[in-house]
Amino acid sequence: MLTEPPLVGRDEELGQLSAILDRTTSGSGGLLLISGEAGIGKTRLATEFERRSEDKGCRVLFGGCLPSAQIPYLVFLDALNDLFEETSKKKIGRTGKLTGAAKKAAPEFLKAIPLIGTTMKASAALFTEYQDGGGSKEVSKEHVLFRTLDLLKAESKKAPLIIHLDDLQWADSMSIAMLHFLARNCKDTRILLLGTYRSEEVLNKEGGIHPFLESIRIMKREGLVEELHLKPLGQKELDRLVSGMLERPVSETVMDRIFKESGGSPLFAVETVRLLESTGSLVLKDGRWTIPGSLGNVIPTSVKEVILRRIERTSKEERKALDYASVIGFNFNIDLLAEALRKDKLRLLENLEHLETDHQLLREITDGYSFAHEKVRRFTYDSISVLRRKEVHRSVGLLIERQLPNDTLYPQLAVHFSSAADNPKAVKYSFLAGKFCMDRWAVAEAKPHFEKALEIGPQVEGFESYRIDAMEGLGDALKEEGEAAAAAKMYECILQQRTEGLQRVRTLRKLAFLWSPLVLGTGSKEKALEFTEAARAVPEIDADEEGEIASLLTVMAMLEGDYEEAKRQAKLSEEGFRQAGELKKLSLQLLYNADVFLSTGEIEEVFRLLREAEELNRTSPDPLTGMEVDFHLGMAYLHQGRTEEAMQHYHAYGEMCKKLGLESALAIVHLYESLAMSLAGEQEQAILLAGDSREIAFKLERAYLKDGSTAALAHAHYMAGNRGELERYAAEAEEMASKFDKGVRTANIGMVRLACAEAALTKDDWIKAESCYKEAIDIFHATAIGKLMEGMTMMWYGEQLGSHRKKSEGRGQIEGAAVIFSHLGNQEKLDICHNHLQFFRA
Repeated sequence: MLTEPPLVGRDEELGQLSAILDRTTSGSGGLLLISGEAGIGKTRLATEFERRSEDKGCRVLFGGCLPSAQIPYLVFLDALNDLFEETSKKKIGRTGKLTGAAKKAAPEFLKAIPLIGTTMKASAALFTEYQDGGGSKEVSKEHVLFRTLDLLKAESKKAPLIIHLDDLQWADSMSIAMLHFLARNCKDTRILLLGTYRSEEVLNKEGGIHPFLESIRIMKREGLVEELHLKPLGQKELDRLVSGMLERPVSETVMDRIFKESGGSPLFAVETVRLLESTGSLVLKDGRWTIPGSLGNVIPTSVKEVILRRIERTSKEERKALDYASVIGFNFNIDLLAEALRKDKLRLLENLEHLETDHQLLREITDGYSFAHEKVRRFTYDSISVLRRKEVHRSVGLLIERQLPNDTLYPQLAVHFSSAADNPKAVKYSFLAGKFCMDRWAVAEAKPHFEKALEIGPQVEGFESYRIDAMEGLGDALKEEGEAAAAAKMYECILQQRTEGLQRVRTLRKLAFLWSPLVLGTGSKEKALEFTEAARAVPEIDADEEGEIASLLTVMAMLEGDYEEAKRQAKLSEEGFRQAGELKKLSLQLLYNADVFLSTGEIEEVFRLLREAEELNRTSPDPLTGMEVDFHLGMAYLHQGRTEEAMQHYHAYGEMCKKLGLESALAIVHLYESLAMSLAGEQEQAILLAGDSREIAFKLERAYLKDGSTAALAHAHYMAGNRGELERYAAEAEEMASKFDKGVRTANIGMVRLACAEAALTKDDWIKAESCYKEAIDIFHATAIGKLMEGMTMMWYGEQLGSHRKKSEGRGQIEGAAVIFSHLGNQEKLDICHNHLQFFRA
């Protein structure tokens, strides 16, 4: 009887893991990835680390990704399930336990439901929250992220948490997003995320970079991840592995052949030893295991050949069970397998035990079995004839279908019926799977489901009843992935189908958005307005869609500086969302509408809107809305000259940006923080913040942000009296701005012209300085949220006019600035204007 393969050749890695464990238990958690090719020993090393972690009082949670089950958040739901099991899953010797008290204290939102074909129990309620009336409502993606983080932080205070996430090369897009979020926010906790992935499976992905590899690159850039890459074992290490399994040395001839064929792969060596032992090929001679005669056909030349030979040694009854299990998936439920085989459960369990103990092709887990390795499942599956495989998929699909209603089953049903070439059911469940994934923000997974439904739908009777819905779903997925042109084309196809009612309104509104200047480059205002007018003309339009359309038109009007039209549309958007009862949309719209009134200096209306938005979000908290409230309050206080309050809200917004990884937004808030500090006379702090903004902007390669942050840095150096730095950054900003469309009028461009004016002053070039001041004032006047900088630039320009003996013109500029500051309620800057005016009168 063979013993468990020993862990060999990983002493250095274990030393590194030990140091990381010490850091974690001391409150410095993080993300560690173990990578390497299939069968190199990643899971074995991670399991040994788990054992050592548990010995030090850590709690271990385990979640596994599956190659065909693209269920949003699957690996984390699997791991979180360990918090709600009296005993942890039996996965390679896992022993962690959860006390009854801890289980009782767990958050309500993780209510267990079974998922057929997996070992995971987790809650659909992760995505909803219960209200006092007993009903439930959906929560945002950000809410789900923070809920999970809060849960893990609470549990880590009881004991350090090791969260082992296996086979991340198969992770769904939302699990990848969750991993990145947690990695960003667990550095000061006792939480270690331990992930394993196959490096060869993320190197190439048809149509672009593998999403997990792209996430790794970003996390490394952010300093969020450490990685151990496992290399093949050397010959001496492989010898120790094989000898350890056989509890006796092995002859050099046999070991040389195993090493030559394996290339140092532990999987190949282990599977070969199991094959040799099961076939009786090994003979003990002079205290060493050897193989009599020629080794030619005894030792296979590939992992596939090794595993297939072992599979072929199973009985006919066992092989059939293995075949059906491979169709169900890597993890499989015993009851489902018994039904598919139409077999007595007790007899089946005997077969499965034999496949585990004698053939070591399976391993027992909670509520079922899994294959010993994904390659075992894959080679078994591939060896089934195409026709028989189709029928097995169909029978499994029909059995899973009996478990409905349960929308988490739709992705599995789509896979089974598509593989069975059962087109009617494949279309139906592909469409439902697409909707399920979109509802869970898993756009990358939704897109192929909708594409599959539309590809084979025309062959299916009754598809017309939901074909338009599938087209809209695909259009939405394309829009969310940034494929604006493709999304617009899909929506235009929908309109050609003579759609009516709200579906037509939605499609027209979405097309208007795509054609607005916000998305398709410069867009087409005419086409966007054409679509909004057509949408509003549909008799069935409801209040929610009225609000959506008015919201879009508000932004379009602001971009053109038409604030009277912006105010009109802002009011309509509020009315629409209020009537529809869409409180989350209303709270966000109130914030955006506050921008309109801030742009015209109507500060009382600004604060009325912001306070209402703040109260709405307090009633139904949402992280993203909350951070937007902070940003807009910061802007309002900045305009009033209330620097301390502005910085408090900017800081809260910036902290949320860091938690969510919103680097572009972080760069913007640093820019405004720099301006606030500069206006308050804290020039050193202003320079640091503008520098931080600029560093992020250059890292992200965002052209306008690079230019604006550079101009803000130039201005901060001007206010600090650093002439050389001012001239350097002003020149850089001017060079960058020269490449932009001359018609672009943004606050960033206004800052560039201001910096150029200040640089010209240091060179005594009054003609250029005066021209740049005028350009800056003109740009700020027509720019959203530019009122404060319009007033400040007028005041600075007025000061310079006075020093150049143009008192009458200077007084006019100062008086104009005073009017702006009076409207804003900025008493400090108003007092400065009054002091300047006294000077002009003297």
